[in-house]
Amino acid sequence: DREGAGGNEFRGVYHSGTYGRWKARIVINGQKIHLGTFATPEEAARAWDREAIAQRGADTMLNFSIEDYTSDDTKSRVRDSEGDAPMAEAASPREGGWE
Repeated sequence: DREGAGGNEFRGVYHSGTYGRWKARIVINGQKIHLGTFATPEEAARAWDREAIAQRGADTMLNFSIEDYTSDDTKSRVRDSEGDAPMAEAASPREGGWE
């Protein structure tokens, strides 16, 4: 089991001791992008996952299963490398570092 920054189990999630909330941030092209603050680490992790799918595609490593993000809204953003069809159902996570 991998532990994320801030003592939690989720990628891209850390606790703000000052405000008692959970923050999500993702690194895209070396730039840190703040995704918001959340009441629970799970909410922050889901925000991270949605942005990771939007920025990196369905084959990126996620906090939760890709099947959790197969709504019509997310499917429209999850495309194969040619950009023709959603492929959330066929995706498999790949190994990656903390971001």
